[in-house]
Amino acid sequence: MARKCFISVLGTGFYEKAQYGSGDSVYPETRFIQEATLRHLFEQEEWTENDTIIILLTQKARTDNWQIANNVRKNRNSEVVEYKGLSTILSEMAVRPTIQALDIKDGKNEDEMWAIFDVIYGALQEDDELYFDVTHGFRYLPMLVLVLGNYAKHLLHTEVKSITYGNWEARQNDIAPITPLLSLSLLQDWTNASFNFISNGNASELCELSHTEISLFFQQNKGHNQGAVALNTLTKALKAFTQEIQFCRGKDIISGATAKKIKDTYNTASKDLIKPFTPLLKQVKDMVDEMNEVSAINCIKAAELSLNFHQYQAAITLLQEGIISWICQQAHLNIITERESAERVFNKLFLQETDKSQQSGCLHRLAHWFRKLFMQNKYKPSNDKVVEEKVCLLEQLPIFQDDSFVTDFVNFRNNTRNDINHSGMRQNPCAPTKLEHDIKAYIAKVKKIIN
Repeated sequence: MARKCFISVLGTGFYEKAQYGSGDSVYPETRFIQEATLRHLFEQEEWTENDTIIILLTQKARTDNWQIANNVRKNRNSEVVEYKGLSTILSEMAVRPTIQALDIKDGKNEDEMWAIFDVIYGALQEDDELYFDVTHGFRYLPMLVLVLGNYAKHLLHTEVKSITYGNWEARQNDIAPITPLLSLSLLQDWTNASFNFISNGNASELCELSHTEISLFFQQNKGHNQGAVALNTLTKALKAFTQEIQFCRGKDIISGATAKKIKDTYNTASKDLIKPFTPLLKQVKDMVDEMNEVSAINCIKAAELSLNFHQYQAAITLLQEGIISWICQQAHLNIITERESAERVFNKLFLQETDKSQQSGCLHRLAHWFRKLFMQNKYKPSNDKVVEEKVCLLEQLPIFQDDSFVTDFVNFRNNTRNDINHSGMRQNPCAPTKLEHDIKAYIAKVKKIIN
């Protein structure tokens, strides 16, 4: 079972007694927000001896507010008054979790800030559930808490369950609210998920966060709002679409069905239902705007998206298979059962071209050498007469009257694609920067030719 971990900084000021409340609950008068917050947390769920309370103390906070000699202290008027330290208060509460009083620096400079970070992070364990109180301490503490909470989520798989602030200045009827600030941590999650989507094309986290928010909306409204339903459908389609690209699902991409679902639901989706998602929705729509139904060109566009998402192997695979599928569509051939003919026509025309020009200059001799290295010296017709008839049919397509189209395709397939797919296990593997450049350049060529 995950350990619950309450973390709070104890300040040095003289704290007047006050009542704090949350919702319908009002807690006994106290000088310390930590006491009221813990009572609130204990009211919400059970805490045990396996859980922990971490109080962060500067040297002055330890003497002024943690353990106070004789339980007395001078107030702001220099009068000696009864003043129990937080250590004594927690003992009187008989809290079940273990208590850790950890010494920290004053936080006067960047080095001391990082020292505080190290102390807090060093006290955490894997899978901890974190409950932060950010009422006292340094002005930058809330930012530090957010950064640390996000950092620990990734490295220690912790979960930020609560961030609260005792807003003494906002008290009404002498009751100060314990203000929840968990949405700040949630915004950090949206930031990470958005970056992952925009930079890497991975929409899993984005869709998971959306699903959580939409499910909560349905629970609170006890019904299905049409705009919320459409938004839910859109997010599911977005995840499916990005997975089609990641896993090179050519048939699905060519069908355009998932892209169409995103476009269809975009207009009816509640775009303001999830505030952090709103700015991204337009980008999602733009990503699929040029996708058409039953079009092999979708694969070319998906290859460009893969390149933008740094998914290079997906880019080369979608690009090559997309071109073959596009050739099939030009001749009204089935893109699955008849694609062998489209693949063979490139080999045939490439060999014919190099045969014609092998004795005319250094460049052509190089092409001839390339042909001998990677391909058979002479095209061998298929034993299947039907396949070969379709090869002859495809040769007549206008696109094949451009010799560079054939040469560029074969060069890309045998150089860039093979280099990546065979992990660079070749005599002269390309550098990653060259591979990226070549993919980008070839996509631009293909788009220009097809247009």
